[in-house]
Amino acid sequence: MKHFFIRFLCIASLISSCIASAGVLPYLDFRSQGFNAARELVGWQTTINRGCADSSYFSFSVTPEYTRSFRSGSLAEYLFGDALMNNCTQSNCSINKCSNNNCSFFKIQGTKVANRDPQALMAENFYLPTDFNGQVSIDPQISNWLVDLNLYLGLDDCHPGWYFRMHTPITRTRWALNYCETVLSNGANNYDPGYFNDTFVGTFNNPDPEAVYGLARNQLLDNFTQYAVNGNAINSTNSITYQGLSNARFAGHPLTKTRLAEFTAALGWNFIACEDYHFGLQIRAAAPTGNRPLAKYIFEPIVGNGHHWELGGGLSTHFGIYKSEDECRQLGMYIDANVTHLFKSCQWRTFDLCGKPLSRYMLATQFTSDVQNLQATTTGGTFTTPVAQFAKVFAPVANFSTIPLEVSYPVQTDVVFKLAFTNKCFQWDVGYDFWYRSCTRFSKPGNCADTFVANTWALKGDAFVFGFPGDPAAPAPFINQPGIPLSATEMDATIFNGTNNFPTGFGPLAWNQNPGIDNVAAATNNPSAGAPQLALNTHQASTANFQAVTTSLEPKLLQDYALDFEAARSRSISHKIFTHFGYIWEQCECWKPYLGIGGEVEFAQRIQDSVFDCKQSNPCNLTKTAAKNSSICNQNNTNHNGKTGNSCIAATLSQWGIWLKAGLSYN
Repeated sequence: MKHFFIRFLCIASLISSCIASAGVLPYLDFRSQGFNAARELVGWQTTINRGCADSSYFSFSVTPEYTRSFRSGSLAEYLFGDALMNNCTQSNCSINKCSNNNCSFFKIQGTKVANRDPQALMAENFYLPTDFNGQVSIDPQISNWLVDLNLYLGLDDCHPGWYFRMHTPITRTRWALNYCETVLSNGANNYDPGYFNDTFVGTFNNPDPEAVYGLARNQLLDNFTQYAVNGNAINSTNSITYQGLSNARFAGHPLTKTRLAEFTAALGWNFIACEDYHFGLQIRAAAPTGNRPLAKYIFEPIVGNGHHWELGGGLSTHFGIYKSEDECRQLGMYIDANVTHLFKSCQWRTFDLCGKPLSRYMLATQFTSDVQNLQATTTGGTFTTPVAQFAKVFAPVANFSTIPLEVSYPVQTDVVFKLAFTNKCFQWDVGYDFWYRSCTRFSKPGNCADTFVANTWALKGDAFVFGFPGDPAAPAPFINQPGIPLSATEMDATIFNGTNNFPTGFGPLAWNQNPGIDNVAAATNNPSAGAPQLALNTHQASTANFQAVTTSLEPKLLQDYALDFEAARSRSISHKIFTHFGYIWEQCECWKPYLGIGGEVEFAQRIQDSVFDCKQSNPCNLTKTAAKNSSICNQNNTNHNGKTGNSCIAATLSQWGIWLKAGLSYN
């Protein structure tokens, strides 16, 4: 029987871990350390919910507990999704998978790395050389030290069966990403002129690719850690600003937070209360005493429920199953169920762009509507001034996609079934706990300030953002600097690749002529009256020539509906088994101390949700009206068949815990 039970647990654990949910979550919101009906119920059931009490009574308990997460591969998958090279998925699952430290990793490679892995993150997004090659391993773990303080006060003096109870856990949480970078090659390449800056070294008629460059290798970052952990960037100049990563950063060391999780109180009435059974209802409320998300780190320590007020109710019941003739041995079943609503809370969240997982780490360019000295050539050969132009500011998407929103959860449920066996003063509890929290709801900022500015930013991808005026008809190359900012954008770029198709480009256009940008058009300057109109150029490294560079006739700028709120929604389901061994000093008359030890194991349920392909259903270049009615950028999802869909990702923490519970009751 023992071996069967162990095998059953192993199979259940394996199945639940290998049903993977799609998508990437920019924020992980797990069960509060203070919402644990199993820990509340064990060990003191004979001292609370008393039947036929003729006076008030109370019971007070102190429960120190240590919890720790397991299945770090699942945590890594929530954070990085398909970018991971070694993660537990439905198609690649074994019982030992992800059991070693740092088993989950992703690659970072520049576009000019030989045999580049298409699953690698593009190094150019992180101010690294085009031939940089490295990888980052993570092994996320969450642990908590807490002391749960519980008070139950029977109010039978006021009204038979009434009671008041409250509890709050003093919690110290520790979130360790266990980040580790391995640099396989620091890279030696300089950047081509126009890619990152508006000046160059050398002459454009030199065929040596190293003789003409924009930014030198020593001006770039040395590794991914400098970007993701330290928030560093290229040193800004008087004319060009390079922003470092300020939100959703990686922590190179464990992050901790110490707070009260939340303060929970309940007022209840056991309207059926006897020695062998009872049934009662209660009103519950929780005041937020933990911390709220600030989105400064991708793996951010949270104590409590995210700073939500809670209101709801619950029921409590038990009935005797067996009692010996001498009443020394008893067996009873206990059921507690709590249901609450989590009200709106203003939280800072970092969002990816619609249909682009991990795009928060992509590089973006800031635009201005004050277009200076730039025109684009239309198909008919006329010159048109684009609606916006690069404003000489580079920034990670996370710097402006981190915004305050009002966040709520319609319902949260915690249901406990427990068998309690008593033999004189000894007690043994064993039970099951089911926890569910519904999908996240985001609301437009009400009490929060709206910080996202539409029509300001665009995706850079691998686009060249400066063109250099020149006259290709002149007998000798004549190229001016500084270069003129272009209006080039790459809406179809991803965290893995740009759209210029290095090294071949597209058709007659070479890679560094911007063949893959949005709305391709030849770029020229916009001269003053009487001055010649000059084509804007880029350097052709393999020859002594230069080539005309293109720009976006109409750049595609990010709108407020480009943030993928839908992909950031999550819900939670978990199954827990627990046990507790205790002793109560029944021989004491009025004051009865009790002491016990117990533990719990909580398994996350992974569900394959219906997550829509945002790139197909809403390419994020629709008009604002159309995007509001699209199938992905609002909460009322509709799939391609017109049926209601659910794009809410199931994400729950698997963890184990061990506790001591000591208390004192007074009759």
